[in-house]
Amino acid sequence: MNPTNNFIALAEHSTTVSMNERQTPLTDTYRNGTEGAKEALVVDFATTSCGKSPASSPLYSEVMLTKHMPYSVPVGVHSAVGGECDFPTPGDILCGALSACMDTTIRIIANKLGIKLTTLAVSVAGTVDVRGTLRLDKGTPVGFQTFDITVDIEATNADEKLIEVLINAAEYSCIILQTLRNPPSTTLRTQIRCGDERAVSSQVSEATV
Repeated sequence: MNPTNNFIALAEHSTTVSMNERQTPLTDTYRNGTEGAKEALVVDFATTSCGKSPASSPLYSEVMLTKHMPYSVPVGVHSAVGGECDFPTPGDILCGALSACMDTTIRIIANKLGIKLTTLAVSVAGTVDVRGTLRLDKGTPVGFQTFDITVDIEATNADEKLIEVLINAAEYSCIILQTLRNPPSTTLRTQIRCGDERAVSSQVSEATV
């Protein structure tokens, strides 16, 4: 089956799903002391590949999302730093992650509250001053300066007050949003191969924000 058609079929079928029924056994497990805490730890995964784009190409890359069912996404470079902007840039993908996380969080909580959504669209606009990454201005930080999130939502059986409760709950539980607001510690590991040398030099650096 075509992946797009398969997704559409799965999405249409899932409208009858009860998230309370699906999450209750999970939350019961997670409450079970140390073992439950271990079960609650989730590791998401992504890796780039030079299978379709030569490692020597400065304009294109490819990222594989998820470990068990890899999904390939072509990656381009923004024209503001010399790219072509002909494929999603890393910034687009970051905005997409925030948009998708907020969207799915709203859907889950709406389902649990019995709110029947008829319209939902979450738009994210990220603004970055590229003078930072290009090292043109020491006073300009490297990274996005702002993210603007817009939620377009409509429901058949909820008033404005209940919708506000829904959005506030989603804002609290949106993992990507809270990660951006409260940056985690990060570790960078590097394996270096030089020329024909077989020896691999490994470097590890850690950064805590």
